[in-house]
Amino acid sequence: MNTIAKLSAFGAALTLVFGGAYGVGTAVGPLDAATTSTDHDAATAGGHGGDHSGAAPDLPGTVGHGTDGHGH
Repeated sequence: MNTIAKLSAFGAALTLVFGGAYGVGTAVGPLDAATTSTDHDAATAGGHGGDHSGAAPDLPGTVGHGTDGHGH
């Protein structure tokens, strides 16, 4: 198979894949407004926010960090 035929086959396959993805996206339509909201108000954040100044807990099975910032 020569180079032109390989590139043509690749281009055709790429067109089919992206065309199929576009078709599925068009058929499904946009997501609900509730899932695409970018409003990060504290009232709608579900309790997220607040004080994040505490240190993260040490989890079992993870690499700890030494005083110099490197794992030990």
